[in-house]
Amino acid sequence: MALMRKNRHHEVERIHRRHFNSTAKRFGYGETAEPLIQQLIERTPAVIDDVQRALPPRSGGQGAERAEHRSPRP
Repeated sequence: MALMRKNRHHEVERIHRRHFNSTAKRFGYGETAEPLIQQLIERTPAVIDDVQRALPPRSGGQGAERAEHRSPRP
């Protein structure tokens, strides 16, 4: 996803929920992307578990553990 500005920028850390919602409306997905966002939020713990199980034993899944403890952005 790119930020919709004069030039498109791919700065993931600056993409917020409101950007998904405005993009959904702009391209006819619906008034918001909230149903899709909620599905992603609900599926995330299971995906993290699947990835951790798929990682080789030496990697320890440390990246996924750190991601789990981050505060979600509003």
